[in-house]
Amino acid sequence: MNDRRQDIPEGSVVTIDGLEFAVKHNPHFSAFDLYQRGELMLTVNAKILPTIADAVKFP
Repeated sequence: MNDRRQDIPEGSVVTIDGLEFAVKHNPHFSAFDLYQRGELMLTVNAKILPTIADAVKFP
């Protein structure tokens, strides 16, 4: 099974419905942790994030 976290590098910024989130890789699952102002807001499955993100700014 491929680790889809390689698709969006840590340190990227994703936009979802006009909200920007800093991306960190979840150390326990194939998932992304999304942060705003240093606070964890959401954990998203790595397969799902590319389909719900409106934009990705790579570091």
